[in-house]
Amino acid sequence: MTQEELILDTSVLFNYVYVTIPVRLERDKGCKRLIDGDEFYCVIGGKVKQEFENRCDKRLTLYEDAVKFLRDNPGKDIYEYFPSERDINASPSDESHWEGRIQMQWYDKDRRKQLSDLRRIRQDLDRFKVVLIQDLIDEEYSKAQHTTLRDSLDSQLQINHDCDVIVDAVEICIRDAIDTLIAVDSDITSEDHREGINDIITDTVGEHACLTILTAEEV
Repeated sequence: MTQEELILDTSVLFNYVYVTIPVRLERDKGCKRLIDGDEFYCVIGGKVKQEFENRCDKRLTLYEDAVKFLRDNPGKDIYEYFPSERDINASPSDESHWEGRIQMQWYDKDRRKQLSDLRRIRQDLDRFKVVLIQDLIDEEYSKAQHTTLRDSLDSQLQINHDCDVIVDAVEICIRDAIDTLIAVDSDITSEDHREGINDIITDTVGEHACLTILTAEEV
């Protein structure tokens, strides 16, 4: 069987984790079948690996601090915990995750269940931080360097850290002819950005390095 080769963005890895752990936090946006399915060969670049591990560490700190807050304040629950007010250096992404995936979805859980689920999520994420990349991703590549391409992406599209994801994907495409990049909930999957990214790749690297950018559900 010929496998379809895919480059995965960090957003795909996190969606997979949060629909696979027992305390499910997200709906499956097509990512689980890509990573679990035998018909796909999934690779990641160095930026995605770095970003996934760093974000896991920050989320682990968030969950651990929330458990500490609840333990130290017996009369309070998750709705009185605000990451921005804690000494954990939470990112806007962490704050949005806490509000949207925890506070808004756990309104019917009692305090004991909140504590139990937070501990379980932390335990499972700590495990997946290692297992996902070591055992489930088929291949990982080193972080690539292409200053001209990165600077052009950053100045023309303002896609922040996604610039490095694109640079890695272009290098993987050139090296091994894997040219399909998969993301979810990302700026890079908008129609304007898909076209803009490939215009910049064509101008700075060449048309041979252009990418097919899809959401997981489009595969």
